[in-house]
Amino acid sequence: MEVPGQQPPAELSEPALETPHGLLNGGPSQPASPQEDSLLADILHHCDLTLRLVTQVSDWKEKDAQTKRELRRLKQLDSYMDEARWAGDDDMPVLMLRVVWVSQKHTVLKLMVEELKMSLGIWSQLNECMVFFNRDNKWALAVAPDSDERLKAKIPNAATVLHNCMNQLHSVKHTWKMYHNVFEKCDRHTTHDTGSG
Repeated sequence: MEVPGQQPPAELSEPALETPHGLLNGGPSQPASPQEDSLLADILHHCDLTLRLVTQVSDWKEKDAQTKRELRRLKQLDSYMDEARWAGDDDMPVLMLRVVWVSQKHTVLKLMVEELKMSLGIWSQLNECMVFFNRDNKWALAVAPDSDERLKAKIPNAATVLHNCMNQLHSVKHTWKMYHNVFEKCDRHTTHDTGSG
């Protein structure tokens, strides 16, 4: 979803073991300094925060599916209006379709706004997460998963959450493409109706 000031990542680098700031490079065989212990605690905390996004991502996916359904209904209503015009039906059926179409358009717009807020909320949390870093629109893990025993299970799971977010982002881009295609056609009809009135 393209939003001004927001550039969600295109991919997670593989093998995703870059450590741009030398985070936890020493490995488990070397004694950790107090600073490293504090950093590890922060990273573990951010892993937990990322894993909690699973429910939000699931809700985002459901919202996107709902938005797509309502967009398809709006597109179908638009086709009915086209057919009514070409058939030369009386003004009343066209007017009734118009009322339903306007209501459906408002429903779609409401869903799009809700989905946008959900997606921005998720990506803002990922952007602040110490587990990942973003460079040139690509994401990678900030630490190697085997740098500490406590990270071995958490970091791969956190990376899975990020992958799911990126997969959902691709689906949302398709939704926005549908949105622009449907509303571009609807706007032409609105202009036509206004001009013919």
